[in-house]
Amino acid sequence: MIDESAVIKELQALSGLSPSEAAMQKKTCHFCCIDVFERLKKPEYETDERIINLSAALSFYTVMLRTSSQDDNITSVKSGDVTVTKDNLSSVLKAERLKNEAEKIAACLLTDNNFLFAGI
Repeated sequence: MIDESAVIKELQALSGLSPSEAAMQKKTCHFCCIDVFERLKKPEYETDERIINLSAALSFYTVMLRTSSQDDNITSVKSGDVTVTKDNLSSVLKAERLKNEAEKIAACLLTDNNFLFAGI
């Protein structure tokens, strides 16, 4: 199985979460590690840094999706000289780009389960 403590450390580096905040995402990391492990071509790839990075990026993306759906999405408030803007969508999109890039880097270690159905 993928080293979940290494994934949590990588999640912390990717996200900027504190160690305690990253540790609170242990269950999310666990399920993301299972997802990635099941896609490995060979079980021995579980220790590869690209797989650790992919598991962390997938965890980060999942965390961002969850937190963006829970937060109040203030888009803009202006009162005099004070402006408040909050846009969780951009954070989710950044996390998605990290996940996609990690998948490209680790692609040679993963099975391709994509299915294309097209008319001829």
